[in-house]
Amino acid sequence: MATRTLEVTLISAHDLKNVNRFSKMEIYAQTWLSSDPCHPNRTFTDRDGGRNPTWNRSFRFSVPSGPEPGRAALHVTLRAHRAASFDRIAGEVRIPLRDLFIGVDDGPGPVNVASFQVRRPGFVKPKGVLLLSYRLGAVIAAATPAPAPASSESLCDPGSWPPAFRKIRRPVAAAAA
Repeated sequence: MATRTLEVTLISAHDLKNVNRFSKMEIYAQTWLSSDPCHPNRTFTDRDGGRNPTWNRSFRFSVPSGPEPGRAALHVTLRAHRAASFDRIAGEVRIPLRDLFIGVDDGPGPVNVASFQVRRPGFVKPKGVLLLSYRLGAVIAAATPAPAPASSESLCDPGSWPPAFRKIRRPVAAAAA
C-alpha cells in the first residue's frame, strides 16, 4: 500500500480549562495515529504557559495515501503534569485524516495552519483551542519487504537477548487430577 508522510507541528493551545486546583498548570501534549496507538509522541512540558502553553514541536507520521484514508485519525491529548499524583487530562482533539487530505493531490502539499476545539472527556462544551500546522509529503510507492537475514538469531527470540533482559521461567506444577 502506498503511503505518504504527514508532518504535524503542535504550535500552541489557548484558553484551556484549569484542571489543577492548587498549582499552576504545566501542560504537555501527546499525539498518535489511531492506527498506531502504542507509539505516542510527546512534547516537552511547558512550565510557564499555564492555560496557554506553547510547544512548536514537530512530529512525522506515515499515513495511507488512498483517496479515502478511512476512519484513521490523528489524536492529540493535552495533559497537565502533576508531581504529586497522576497527570490530569486537560483536553483532547481528534482530527480525521480525511479532513487533512482535502484538496491535496499526490505531490507534496503546502504547509497548512489550522485550529481545533479542545474538549475534555465527558464534556460537550469546548474547553480551549489547539493550533497546529501540517504538511502532507509526496506519495511513496509500497516497497517489497526485504528477505529475512540468514542468521538464526532474532530480536524477537528471548534466547538471543542479553542475560539481564531474559525472564526466568519456572516450570508450572501440573494440577492434581
